Amino acid sequence: PASMEAVLASCNPYLPVYWVAKLLGSVHDTVGLSWVLTIIVTTLVFRIALIPSTIYQRTHAAKLTHVTPELEKMKEKLQTQGRSAVDDPEAQTKIKNLFRKHQANPFGPFITVLLQSPLFVSTFLSLQSISAAEVFKDQGVLWFPD
Repeated sequence: PASMEAVLASCNPYLPVYWVAKLLGSVHDTVGLSWVLTIIVTTLVFRIALIPSTIYQRTHAAKLTHVTPELEKMKEKLQTQGRSAVDDPEAQTKIKNLFRKHQANPFGPFITVLLQSPLFVSTFLSLQSISAAEVFKDQGVLWFPD
């Protein structure tokens, strides 16, 4: 089997994939866990570290559910008047004030996705590069050989 040095040499050191691969290799070497346990522990650490962003996402999603009924009423009122929220600066101001009143951000829940996605994609790609180098060879668990 190839070593982690070969995997790290194949990665660009300025990309997150390199950092995650280096973290996985460090946890595996330092703590002495098998690769399966290293992946599980690292995933749990990532998930625990992302709890604040998940809470942020859910609170903003809850705030948006409180804004939605009032926003729908405003849209209906505008439609009956034959106006559009896109073209009417007064309607845009009312919508901004509505969001401000409820302390809601329409893009709040998506911020978390933008933060979490690179981490999980980097983890996937680093695991893929590690497995391509056959570092996991003879590191199986239970009935899985590698």
